[in-house]
Amino acid sequence: SGGCGSQNNHGFIKAFTDNATSLVAGFAKTEKILKALQVPKIYLFPRFHSAVAEELEVNPPIVEELHQSLTPSMKDIQDHLKMAVRAVMRELKAKSPMVDFSVFLGGGDSSKKRKKNDYTNVGKIGKRSDDSKNDFTISLEQCITTNFDRVISRQLDGDWHRLSFKVKQLVKDLGKLRQLFHHLIHYDSIDFLNFLQGIKAMNAVSMEPSLWIGEYSGENVFRIAKERVYRVSQKGKLITVLEENMKESLLQQVLTEIETRWEKKVRDSEEAENGSFMATRSNNVLLMVKDERALKSVRE
Repeated sequence: SGGCGSQNNHGFIKAFTDNATSLVAGFAKTEKILKALQVPKIYLFPRFHSAVAEELEVNPPIVEELHQSLTPSMKDIQDHLKMAVRAVMRELKAKSPMVDFSVFLGGGDSSKKRKKNDYTNVGKIGKRSDDSKNDFTISLEQCITTNFDRVISRQLDGDWHRLSFKVKQLVKDLGKLRQLFHHLIHYDSIDFLNFLQGIKAMNAVSMEPSLWIGEYSGENVFRIAKERVYRVSQKGKLITVLEENMKESLLQQVLTEIETRWEKKVRDSEEAENGSFMATRSNNVLLMVKDERALKSVRE
């Protein structure tokens, strides 16, 4: 937001961010932002700043956290993506011993019974090992909340020019898998399927194709993603499914609840103050989203 009055020759820009560290990432990123916005100075106020804390103490906000659960198909996709991550890490460990995988090693999941057709045990990517200490136990939470691909790629930055194309491709595969974890939550079913199909199209013409795409978990990711959009009946008829975006459904419920509460408050105020409440308050709702894609989705 910004402001500039008729008697004020100085404009200003206000902004919120949940990723302040990105301002110092890259080369002179902050300076480029200031130049693009045509402002000479920047003031950063973290939420623990004394001025911010004092302002919030005067009129503390009421915060309600809402947690939207995933659909069964989305949970299945997450599980198969995790299996693909573990398989790629196994192959990378075999191809590049210089990488430290200690944070992802352990025996937590190795005691569990694995499926015979689980390609993480045997086959093109990685070798089966009965030694639980050499097994990867990266959790679903780690896959979603940590930049596991960057943890590994940073260790290889100094020797990147000496790495084989195969090792570089495996590192890129980890980055692409991390993207899929993110897009599964933030994209609708159609956009997610389109993104997957784009990966498969690029993989088909690649000199060093990603093996996880054609393996057990990769095939299941593509199959379930398609089933979220459409299915083919036994008679060969195409049936549109279009799985609902759960976040949008939750947002609609919240907005409906806000409208209901507001109407009740207006009625109570009219009875008590003869309508003066409507003249002094606004019924606008400020909705803050993470990026342009989320904004476009809300507007549609």
